[in-house]
Amino acid sequence: MSEICTVIGPYRQGEIPPPLIVTFRDEIGTVIDLSGYAGRFEVERPDGTLAAPTATILPQSGSSRGQWEYAWVDGDLALRGDYRGEAWVGNGTNRYASVRLVWSVDAAIAVPAI
Repeated sequence: MSEICTVIGPYRQGEIPPPLIVTFRDEIGTVIDLSGYAGRFEVERPDGTLAAPTATILPQSGSSRGQWEYAWVDGDLALRGDYRGEAWVGNGTNRYASVRLVWSVDAAIAVPAI
């Protein structure tokens, strides 16, 4: 069976894109209430190193119910190459992962100080 992935990007070295938002749903497509959950973003960089920054669980009402958010920071997209990541949420009893996220980072001509 092949792996299900969602392609995001592509990006350029030095970019800080808008926050990444993932909606968690159960096996029949119902949005999962993430009240009381914590979030992580497990990332494998092109050089094989791993990062696990903290992500935010958005308020669990209205359109943000079931949503996890990661706000990119300077340096997240510093290395050229292919990245893999997974959004994770857990509450000590249950733990869920998103589909695999994949993206590439290409060289920038220059990264301006703006």
